[in-house]
Amino acid sequence: MNRISLFLPALRIFRHIGDVSMGLALESIVPIEEKTLLAAHVAMLLGRYDQAEQLFLKTSFPLEALAMRRDLLDWSKALALAEQLSPKEIPFISREYAQQLEFMGDYPSALAHYENGIIENPDEDTEQVVFCFLSLAMHSLTYTLLRCRLYEYSIVNDCRTHADGFRSDSTKKFQILEHNEICRSGLAKMSIRTGDIRRGIRLARDLHGRAVKRDCALILEQLKQYGEAADLYELGQFYDRAAAVCLKAKAWGKVSELLPKVRSPKIHAQYGKVMEAEKRYKEAAIAYRNARDYDNLVRILLDHLNMAEEAVKVVRESRSVEGAKLVAKFFSRLGDHASAIRFLVLSNCHLEAFQLAETTNHMIEYADSVENDGATQEQFANLAGYFSSSGDAHNAGRFYLRAGHYHAVNL
Repeated sequence: MNRISLFLPALRIFRHIGDVSMGLALESIVPIEEKTLLAAHVAMLLGRYDQAEQLFLKTSFPLEALAMRRDLLDWSKALALAEQLSPKEIPFISREYAQQLEFMGDYPSALAHYENGIIENPDEDTEQVVFCFLSLAMHSLTYTLLRCRLYEYSIVNDCRTHADGFRSDSTKKFQILEHNEICRSGLAKMSIRTGDIRRGIRLARDLHGRAVKRDCALILEQLKQYGEAADLYELGQFYDRAAAVCLKAKAWGKVSELLPKVRSPKIHAQYGKVMEAEKRYKEAAIAYRNARDYDNLVRILLDHLNMAEEAVKVVRESRSVEGAKLVAKFFSRLGDHASAIRFLVLSNCHLEAFQLAETTNHMIEYADSVENDGATQEQFANLAGYFSSSGDAHNAGRFYLRAGHYHAVNL
């Protein structure tokens, strides 16, 4: 009771100033009987961490000092405490310390702590990884089946105990495997960072995860080791990144191998430009098609491959405005003005289409193209006015009717 009354003024003050977290923290330590332990917690709450550590070490709960240093991310002191109090925690603290050092850019120190973090396990191999995953996944199903079949024999409790023990053992093994995977991934990255590129690549290749291959490849790319970076990207199934790196390295053959697995239109378009510069127009056309870059595809088909029919097909399917302009120019050069007009209308170049139709006497073709393209009533009225002034009563009436000017039709 005296202890509660001792903390009561402090609790009231923290509540009054709105410091809820400090109030709750004080409430949580009020029941502590051991005076030194209580003093250690108070010192910790006040931010006197060195004093709190010394007090914790004098209590019946010295591991609280280690827990405090871990919570503070003070890994160097946590490691020193772990050596005295709990050596089995050293690998895990080393891993967390290494991750902090890596973030800070102290790669040599991070490398050393990643190495210290690895837990030697003679059973650690691919089969063990698979076993742990399967055992965890199958635990619930195994227990359910055993319960159904053994219920009537009253040995469900024994079954549960066995299954839970199996799961616990598998979980611990998996946690160690996961921990070692993180440490070895860090070791691979830090090896590359510190100049031991061959070792880093070997470690990355041997590890099961995709992420480590991506991370190591990214570091290699920053170091302009494009060939090695591309290999790791490909091994990790990051095909877009692999192709992008090969483009930087001008490894065109490797890019062509990767393209069937590449999804990025940008990479296909870049490869198309490269092939066009190399005058390999068929490969360029395929790349532009995969990139859905229909303007450049139409240009290649018309200017270099003499495939006008295919260009027309692409324009009709894609409704590419720039592609339609290119096709229109192509037909104009050939003297096929009717086709040129149709594609000018398709590309919304109505003024150019009208001028070409008027100068080449293809107004009927222009009118048909506008009508098929879904003209507005204003456009129909303009066409009707043109044909009326030209003395073409039939087409004038036709377009007055489409424009909704029924009075003009009667006249």
